Amino acid sequence: MSDSCDRNLIRVWNPDRQTERKCDPSVAGHAVGECSAVAQFDEGVRFADAGRAQEALHCFDEALESNRCNAATWYNRGCVLSDLGRHGDAIDSFDKALGLDPDDVDALYNKGNGLLRLERYDEALRCFERVLELDPDNIGAWTNRGNALIGLGRHEEALNCCERLLELDPRNADAWNNKGDALSELGRDADAVRCFDRALELDPDKVEAWYNKGSSLHHLGRYDDAIDCFGKVLAVDSHDADVWYDKGIAEEAAGSRLDAIRSLRKYLELVPEPHDEQAKHVEEHVKHLERLIKPDAGAAAMLFEEGRRHLFAGRYEEALRCINEGLELEPRNKTAWCDKGNTFFRWGRYSDALDCYDRALEIDPNWTQLWFNKGSAEEKRGRREEAVHFYQHCLILASDTDKALVKETHKHLKGLGE
Repeated sequence: MSDSCDRNLIRVWNPDRQTERKCDPSVAGHAVGECSAVAQFDEGVRFADAGRAQEALHCFDEALESNRCNAATWYNRGCVLSDLGRHGDAIDSFDKALGLDPDDVDALYNKGNGLLRLERYDEALRCFERVLELDPDNIGAWTNRGNALIGLGRHEEALNCCERLLELDPRNADAWNNKGDALSELGRDADAVRCFDRALELDPDKVEAWYNKGSSLHHLGRYDDAIDCFGKVLAVDSHDADVWYDKGIAEEAAGSRLDAIRSLRKYLELVPEPHDEQAKHVEEHVKHLERLIKPDAGAAAMLFEEGRRHLFAGRYEEALRCINEGLELEPRNKTAWCDKGNTFFRWGRYSDALDCYDRALEIDPNWTQLWFNKGSAEEKRGRREEAVHFYQHCLILASDTDKALVKETHKHLKGLGE
């Protein structure tokens, strides 16, 4: 579900919106001190426009002490209460505004937003449907009607709502995200991923779409791609416990137990209720995973394997972390040093790659592939003489079984004019 499309537009004073005929002593009191009310109202608008919601609220409260019959004051009070996260109080203010003007589209809309934030989906849905009766092409109301329907689990209706919204606005990223959300709930994850991709084309920073795409990819068994999506979300908000949990579950499914342990441990650090049943279950599961990767059960080999998985997926920081941890257990593993060098090479850090290849050659000076790798790194650095030297040494060491490597080495030497 996308975040609700907020439209807390502050209004200027309009005497025509007072609708004093609808006031009675039990609701409004007497409209007195008009000049004072206008002054407080205008000051509140200035504070609201400056983002100083608490001070704006004080001004609107003061204005209402003088005149409780102005719908715009109640409306603006609702807006700043929404900005302060006091959605229940905001709804009360919008209700007061609607008592004075029942067909106020903006008050209905923002009341619906507050109800949506409080997960009172039935009531929110009624607000947005009333907005659409008054303004059938209201894009925000179509968006949030879809949000409310998703919240109610009425996914087919939500899907129809998204289709209508996309007719009005084909480039609406929220609509594409909500459509994907509805499709995923209906078990159509492949179609959902296409919708999330469209949302991200329109808004590459849309966190909800990255998260939803990751969830659908997980359902499809595309765990590495799901992990990448969850990583995008955490790059924006690294304190979202639920995303760490989902990332950990995807990592375990992908066979990356150590990464799963790290992510699930992070979840346990951030979860608001560390002693609830879910957290206890996760804690036990982490202990189970840790028992599976004791050093005597081949932890180094598992780390190296996870490192290669990250390397081939282009996740170079994660690859280096795993390889480095493995090298702490097996510092003379030549293959690991080679993999570390290859990680740096693919990352474009050729000098670091050469250092790693040298460490591997200290262990096995006759490893033909490493001499070729050194030549490639020097060639990338533009150091022709050094590259030629290493390629020629590779050919000296090559055996009859190294035909493909020999052919590739001659190709590089020819490119260097040799």
